[in-house]
Amino acid sequence: MAIVLCLTFIFPFGIIDFDKLSGDDLLVAQREGVANCMTTFKLKDNHTFREKRVCFGVTEIKGNYKIVHDTIYFENVELGGHEDAFYKFAVIRPSKFNEDNKQFDLVRFKDFKDTTGHVLGIVKNDLGKPAGKIRTANTGFVQ
Repeated sequence: MAIVLCLTFIFPFGIIDFDKLSGDDLLVAQREGVANCMTTFKLKDNHTFREKRVCFGVTEIKGNYKIVHDTIYFENVELGGHEDAFYKFAVIRPSKFNEDNKQFDLVRFKDFKDTTGHVLGIVKNDLGKPAGKIRTANTGFVQ
């Protein structure tokens, strides 16, 4: 019992961080909703994405993405929980709530008719400088 209590104190979030095993984060965007509900969206360096929604339970959505010019397209989406659809694409634009143009938002759209989108604030953006990869206009990042 003492060993379990000590390990819980030393590693409060767990001994193994499974998020780090799935690759490095290139882009991280978050939004806090009502009742402290949190949505965290991550683009990984291996062309996968994960979205975790924590609100009276945890829902995780994952899939692949590709970048074409300035648009991020989502493919092979595995829906979690009670979800029935996911966004088709996303763009990065300057935040409307910060006038110095140093903060950016990830705006995701359900389809091409969607004009409002769903906004997440970008916390980390390393899309322009992935280590060891070259960005091309048509295919996104290739090695």
